[in-house]
Amino acid sequence: MKDKIDYLVDAFIEVHRKGITNFKFIILGITKEEYEENFKGVKDLNITNIEFLGKKSHTEVLNALKGADFSIFYRPKNIVTKAGFPTKFVESISCGTPVITNKSSNLSDYFDKYNFLGILIDDFGKNKLTETLINVLEMNKTDIVKLKDECLKNQIFNCNKYVEQFEKLMS
Repeated sequence: MKDKIDYLVDAFIEVHRKGITNFKFIILGITKEEYEENFKGVKDLNITNIEFLGKKSHTEVLNALKGADFSIFYRPKNIVTKAGFPTKFVESISCGTPVITNKSSNLSDYFDKYNFLGILIDDFGKNKLTETLINVLEMNKTDIVKLKDECLKNQIFNCNKYVEQFEKLMS
């Protein structure tokens, strides 16, 4: 299992235990049964705030992203993630959804340049993740809407924004 889904689930369970219940954590790509099968010793998965929707079409994933306040993903530190760039990041921002993620590839460059992309964390451990989730859940809805609007408005990954630069490069 990739993406440290177990870390995310554990962090959301901890947030719930602390009495913060104003969230819905929707997991696409895996069912609850698949999760329980892959992560033995799973505890407390009966909270209704965590929902496993299983595999979805790309269109359904994009629609879910558009409806979310934030998306969350993790990239391990290895040669592949150092050289590559996360498509999940591009898709989320292009859908108008800020991201919570860890530092990988050159994501820091984007987060430094654009303050509306979401939250970049160094440590994807349970404590830091739980603290980050609590901070996000304490944000007011107006601030989240502003971040989402900025992601959509700026279209930083819209290829049409770079046609002129590309033409100069190719000439």
